Amino acid sequence: GACGSKQDFGSLQTAVSTRIQRRLSQECLHEVHAANGSMIHAFLLKHCRPWLVWWWELEEPARTGCLARLVASNAFSHFVSLIICFNAFIVAVRLNYQVQGVKVPQTWRELEQATLVVFVVEVVLKLCVHRLYFFINPETLWNLFDFALALIALFQLVVIRIMLTQPPAARVAYLRILRALRLVRVLRGLRMFSVFDELRLLLKCVVGSLITLFWSSFMLAFTLYLFSVLILTTMAQFGPKKGMMASFGSQDLVDNFGSVQQSMFTLFIAVTGGSDWKEFLDVLPHSHSKFLLVVFIFFFQITILNILTGIYVDNAMKHARPGRESQAKALAVQRVADYRDLDEFCRKRCVISEGSILDRDTFRTACADQQFVAYLATFGINASNPDELFSCLQDLGISLTLHGLVEGLLKLRDPATNYDVERAAQGTRTLLNRRNLGSPPDGPRTPSSHRMRPGSPTDVPRTAPSDRMQLGSPTDVP
Repeated sequence: GACGSKQDFGSLQTAVSTRIQRRLSQECLHEVHAANGSMIHAFLLKHCRPWLVWWWELEEPARTGCLARLVASNAFSHFVSLIICFNAFIVAVRLNYQVQGVKVPQTWRELEQATLVVFVVEVVLKLCVHRLYFFINPETLWNLFDFALALIALFQLVVIRIMLTQPPAARVAYLRILRALRLVRVLRGLRMFSVFDELRLLLKCVVGSLITLFWSSFMLAFTLYLFSVLILTTMAQFGPKKGMMASFGSQDLVDNFGSVQQSMFTLFIAVTGGSDWKEFLDVLPHSHSKFLLVVFIFFFQITILNILTGIYVDNAMKHARPGRESQAKALAVQRVADYRDLDEFCRKRCVISEGSILDRDTFRTACADQQFVAYLATFGINASNPDELFSCLQDLGISLTLHGLVEGLLKLRDPATNYDVERAAQGTRTLLNRRNLGSPPDGPRTPSSHRMRPGSPTDVPRTAPSDRMQLGSPTDVP
């Protein structure tokens, strides 16, 4: 009776049931979507994950043979580098002829086609050596780039040969294709980055600094906007209210500071060397605006440029840091060079004859030579105490021939690591355990009598627990 008539109650019941059905249908739909998502996830884990693991664990086997040695040789790499530089020179010569409206000589055209043939042959040789691993090795991106350039060069050669067999009236379509392919000649110069490690390192630093460039541009734009608004606000506050720019009677002021965007462009020119900022200072009508311009120049030159330069240098140093493999290779080369230098010096100073064993007296006599001591100091070896250094060489457990002496000195040169410290600690613990397991002279030593020594912390009389428990001590915590 409170809800109204039976008809109103029936319509309310229908609306409630309809809403409940919609809610249940939505929940069922969400459950279906969740079930489908879990099924898709399970399917991907079951069927796609093994393939992905197999793809990432692929490793190219070692290539042997004459062709593999040829492709991996330095002579082949240097020859390709020379051809790339020569191709860049040919592109510049052809563009000079085309800009001047002079027909390109046939010699230059043939030379360009010859360089294209060399590019194609290079990629074919690498494909023959690496096969399908050419596309999944650590140089995948550069290999794909070289492969695309080789395909375009091969297509260009085919188009040129087909065009020469056609009558002059039918060569228009082929000429259009060649004009489109001329744009690719600029990309051939990028192949130098794939050959020279130094250029590749610079390109890596440039690409890694793109995000920094974006935020630096945003900071620069915000600084220009802020000072532009301040200068124009000052001019509007201290100048005439109506027709401010026209009332000043200076066309240069209108051209340089007529709007916010024009003021930003003027300030950008002033700080980047496009024009002397003294000219813009003379254009401004009031001392307040001139003061703001001087503050902007000082703030930008001293603060913004130095901060951005430091950020770029730090980012470039992070990307220029060599990888683990490069560091290992450089360390191996340095170790070999140090070994040769030290071996040659020891032979010249006649520290030890070939095939003989170094004794303590001979080593003490060699260390009496200050030049020998100074030379060892360049390797970080302190030879001021010959006996101690000779004992360290003996502890290495190597035969002190000429080869063993050089090897031992280089081992002592290396800095100590956590592994060396742990080895020393383990050796100390071993000696202490052996000493503890031995018997004392008066009889068998009990564990308590062995651990108790005069002056040790165990000699301190123990107090009762009630004496040690004081208010506020950690023992009061439940």
